[in-house]
Amino acid sequence: MIGLSRQDRQAGIGLVEIMVALVVSSLLIGGLIQIFSSNKQAYILQDEMSRLQENGRFAFHFLMKDMRMAGYFGCRNNVPVQNNLDTSDPAYDNAAYDFAGAPLVAYNADGNGGWSPSLPASIQALEPLPGNDIILIRSADAGSVNLTPPYQSGDAQKASIHLEQDHGLQKGDIAVVSDCSRATVVQITGEGGGGTSAAVTNNTGSTTPGNATSELGANYGDGAIIAKIQSTVFYVANNVNNEPALFRKNLTSDENAEELVAGIDQMSLRYGLDSNNNRELNSYVEAPTASQLAEVMAVRVSMLLRGERQNIVDDGQSFVLDGDVISRDDGRLRYVVSSTATVRNRAP
Repeated sequence: MIGLSRQDRQAGIGLVEIMVALVVSSLLIGGLIQIFSSNKQAYILQDEMSRLQENGRFAFHFLMKDMRMAGYFGCRNNVPVQNNLDTSDPAYDNAAYDFAGAPLVAYNADGNGGWSPSLPASIQALEPLPGNDIILIRSADAGSVNLTPPYQSGDAQKASIHLEQDHGLQKGDIAVVSDCSRATVVQITGEGGGGTSAAVTNNTGSTTPGNATSELGANYGDGAIIAKIQSTVFYVANNVNNEPALFRKNLTSDENAEELVAGIDQMSLRYGLDSNNNRELNSYVEAPTASQLAEVMAVRVSMLLRGERQNIVDDGQSFVLDGDVISRDDGRLRYVVSSTATVRNRAP
C-alpha cells in the first residue's frame, strides 16, 4: 500500500474551515468596531464636557471681574459723585451716562419675552434674547493717572486738569476725577501739553454729549487721580452662527459689541442685599427695586451652557437653574454652572 505524502495530505482547505474562519473574523472585526465606536463616543462626550467647562470659566472670568469693580470711582468706598455730563444733549443716554446713579442696574427677564424694568433703547438695540437676565455695570478703569502740580489751572472751578505725561486720555473720553472723598465725571474736550505735565480740559461744547458745566465742584490736588469710566452691559444674544452667546458692550463707546463666549443657553442673575447697612448679606432677590440697587453686595450668576454638537444625548434632559426647571430635547450636551461675585465697593 502506498502512503500519502505530507504535501498530498495538506493540499486544500475545506468549506467548514472557511466558514469557521469567516465567523471568527466577523466576531473580531465586530468587536473592534464596537470598541472603536464606544471610544469615539466617549471622546466626543469628554471633549464636549471639557468645552462646556472651559466656556464657563471664560464667561465667569469676564463677568466676575467687572461685577467686582461695580461702583469703583478711584477708591474702594462709596464716594459722592458729581456728574457734569449734559443731560439736555439729544445724544445723552441715561443708561450709559448716569454715573451718579446706581453702580449696577438689573434687568430681570419677566417670562413674557420682556424685562423688568423695561430695557432702554440703547440696550434694546443690541437684540438680547428673551428669557435671559441682563446686567449693566458702571465703573472706572483700574488704570488711573495721577494729577500733577499745579493740578488745576486757577481756582477749583477751572476746567484744566494737569496730569502725568503720556496719560492716554483723548478728546471725547468719559472720565472721573477722584480723591477718595468725592468724584466728578466729565467728558474730555481737549488736550494740551508742555513742561513736565500735560493738561486735559472739560469745557462745555465741542463733544457729545458734552459737559453741562466746566466746574469740577471741588479743588482736586495731591493724591487725586483721573481714570476713564464706562457703562458695560452683559447680555445673551445670537451670534453670526445663530448660536446664543454672551456679549459685552460698552455703552459709552462707539465700538461694536464684543462676543465673549458662545453656547450660553440661558443666564440668570440673583442679587444679594444688605438691607440694614451692616455690611452683611440679608437676602437674595431676582429683580431689585431702584432703592435696593444701592444695597447690592453680591451678584450670583447661573448659566445653562450648551455644546456645539447635536445627537450627543438620546433622551430629553431637565435642568434646575436658580430654582426653575428647564427642559431640552435637541440632543445637545448641557451643563449648569454658578458663581458669586462680591461687589467690592460695597463690601467691608
